[in-house]
Amino acid sequence: MDNYLENFPLELFVTTSRTTTVDVQVTSPGWTNPSVNEQFSVIAGSVKQLFINLKLRLNGSVKEKKGILVTATDEIVIYGVNKQDYSNDAFLGLPIDVLAMEYYTVTYYPPYRRAQICVVGVEDSTTVSIKLSSCSNCGSVTYNGATYNKGNTLTLSLDRYDAIQLQSTGDLTGAHITANKKISVFSGNRKTKTGSGGSQDHLVEHLTPVDTWGKRFATVPTPMRTVGDYFKIIASEDSTSVTYKCNKNNAITTGSVSLSKAGDFSSYS
Repeated sequence: MDNYLENFPLELFVTTSRTTTVDVQVTSPGWTNPSVNEQFSVIAGSVKQLFINLKLRLNGSVKEKKGILVTATDEIVIYGVNKQDYSNDAFLGLPIDVLAMEYYTVTYYPPYRRAQICVVGVEDSTTVSIKLSSCSNCGSVTYNGATYNKGNTLTLSLDRYDAIQLQSTGDLTGAHITANKKISVFSGNRKTKTGSGGSQDHLVEHLTPVDTWGKRFATVPTPMRTVGDYFKIIASEDSTSVTYKCNKNNAITTGSVSLSKAGDFSSYS
């Protein structure tokens, strides 16, 4: 996805837990300006770092055939890094066999330099619907000459390796994305700051589909973070009640959140 400035190439890291050699190929089947075509091998304990031309990065609200295909002869782990001056984030890549057809997006508000979501086609002739959330801070998106306000639905067709990115100056959290075939979805921010800190960074996450969600979670604080951690809770079903307990400043605090509709969300720190 889009990031602030254009100083460094995109990065992809590949490793494996296998003790036998795993052959890997990384290509850009739909993009040739320039194309990506890398073949290499990894084994347990080794990590391959690839540098990918910035022309493969999406910029603005666009649809381009910039999907990257990673295939291997055995199971691997991949993670991507989008690093620029003063703006950096990374994500764990999810394999196709865990992708699905329903997602809710998460972005940070205020976005400072735009909130954004990205959907990548896994199969040809995929129909995708993106319903924007109706929250008070939620934003509109403009794509292909049309503006979609909060609460509106954008419907489009994606083929394999097609990637659409949508950007907004408002919050895009809670956008409901559904499709008739498997899709790959990312969300985050071009660059933003969280909480009261002064620094800003790119935010990106490869989203897990709704059918992998659960009801119980444990989190670990970020070491040495002086402004605390921030959480967003999103409901995938109507009438969702959430309770939480945390050790804050050596005192146990509890709270609860009620989310009336699927796609509703709440933030706390």
